[in-house]
Amino acid sequence: MPEEELEGAQRGQALGTELHRRALTLLRELVAIPSVNPLDHELSSAERGPEGTGELTGEKRVVDYLEQYVHVLNLEYERYDVLPFRPNLVARLLGRTPHVLAIVGHTDTVGVIGFQGDPLSGEYRDGRVYGRGSADAKGPLVAGLLALELLRERPEPPPVTVLLAAVCDEEYRGRGIRRMVRRAPPVQRAVVLEPTGLDIVIANNGGARWRIRTHGRAVHSSRAEEGVNAIHLMADVVRVIRDVVDPWLLERAHPLCATPPANIGFIQGGGESNVVPDLCVVEVYVRTHPGEDPKRIAAQVNDLIRSSLPCVVAERVEFLEPFHTSRGFSTDSADPLVTAFKEAAGEVGVSPRVAGRPYGSDASFLATKKIPAVVFGPGDDEDAHSPDESIELDQVVTAATLLAEAVTQLRLP
Repeated sequence: MPEEELEGAQRGQALGTELHRRALTLLRELVAIPSVNPLDHELSSAERGPEGTGELTGEKRVVDYLEQYVHVLNLEYERYDVLPFRPNLVARLLGRTPHVLAIVGHTDTVGVIGFQGDPLSGEYRDGRVYGRGSADAKGPLVAGLLALELLRERPEPPPVTVLLAAVCDEEYRGRGIRRMVRRAPPVQRAVVLEPTGLDIVIANNGGARWRIRTHGRAVHSSRAEEGVNAIHLMADVVRVIRDVVDPWLLERAHPLCATPPANIGFIQGGGESNVVPDLCVVEVYVRTHPGEDPKRIAAQVNDLIRSSLPCVVAERVEFLEPFHTSRGFSTDSADPLVTAFKEAAGEVGVSPRVAGRPYGSDASFLATKKIPAVVFGPGDDEDAHSPDESIELDQVVTAATLLAEAVTQLRLP
């Protein structure tokens, strides 16, 4: 890369310049590889997605790239399929003690439809790399890869064995991290790579996703008064969610994790304008705080909707069981992993906050196994999933340096 393109990057130190060059190369090459999460669609090839969507899906090609990368570094690694064409890869750097730290990044992204410009370009402009997944979470994954390189280059092994896990399906059902936790050796601590703006995140929300159906009665639209319009029924449900459920959710408080309202992110109903629709479906996503049972919160939301609707509407509403739940996580601010990050931040010369986040992450699944975790990485979470997603290259390099230093500082009892 030409020297003038390193705008905003560190200069004057060969290591800093080389890290920026390495980060830019890795990130642009990863962004150029499509890895959209195909949700529940089973893939029959590495790039085939749901018919008619035009999406390029599946994580296999990213893992192919990462496998070559860890092979060049001469690291031990394991690769295995979680779903067809959707593998995990776990590399290992041996440490001085039997303790194990897992650094977990995800290889899937959300969809590219609606992205402004070429989502796979990896364009470098004004010190930032643009493209789908640049912030969430290929930039954080690059920080983890570079941290592993830095640790490997040090004169002595790290104090703990480091597993770098690149897992699939974070953006949907977390099947990659679930398999990794079951298959990996016992892990004492974990770092989950997400865009936190270098904040040390010690808590994030969980959540529940489920579908609600309204059942009407189909008739020809010329006799609409004789039918029951399922979309009209769903409009009543949506109104209750907005006017009754959201205020109830917002009454709940957590010292670190904000409380977002319910999100209705999917709706489907009817087929033709000359037929009164007999079915409408929405998908609801409610965020839950650390310590809350997401299934219990979902049931309370359903009860609140049902009791707030007129009886003639409520009897035509069906609440399906949640198809995905995850618990929020929280880690003690005095945990040795948090302490190591604070000390490393001082060494690197940055002042991150110890904070919480309203979103969910793979740390939730680690928490179910009683593994204390920190969520950390470069990039702003507001850029995640956005139509012009990007990440600051400087921050990727700083995150790599800080992460490597935190591993070096970590002392476990």
